[in-house]
Amino acid sequence: MEKDIELIINTNRKIRNNIFAYFIVVIFAFLGLKLLGIAGLIIGVILGVLANMINGSFQGVRVWNTCGKDYQYLTSKGYSSLEAVEIISKSFNKTLSDNFHKKVVEKFPTLDQIVVFYTGALPENTKDEQWAIQCLEKTIIEKTPSGTYKARTKW
Repeated sequence: MEKDIELIINTNRKIRNNIFAYFIVVIFAFLGLKLLGIAGLIIGVILGVLANMINGSFQGVRVWNTCGKDYQYLTSKGYSSLEAVEIISKSFNKTLSDNFHKKVVEKFPTLDQIVVFYTGALPENTKDEQWAIQCLEKTIIEKTPSGTYKARTKW
């Protein structure tokens, strides 16, 4: 495997950083408790949750932009659109087989759909391939009137 492809596959595509999220809530709660007592604790928890939501939005945009740059790089190197999307699919979850990633690209052939599938339908760090295949089969991605995509998984 080429070194640049290996680098793309090993890119951190995590959106949710749970440890950081808990840390933010605890810090806000502690500061609120110290400054204002019990009311401050409640306000601190609410502010911590809001800070996590904002942070998650920025992380999602960063992941989306990174995928777009990687896609442009791969297509400029001569990879077809489907090959580039498959490599980006592998970068979201390296533990699942190449066969799974081929199925994902067959069902969702565009970069937008791939990113929405991994960020909106398949939980991060999924290791059970059978479960991932079931999730893939039960997920549809719709384009909304505003031009964005939305994943729906029907169990």
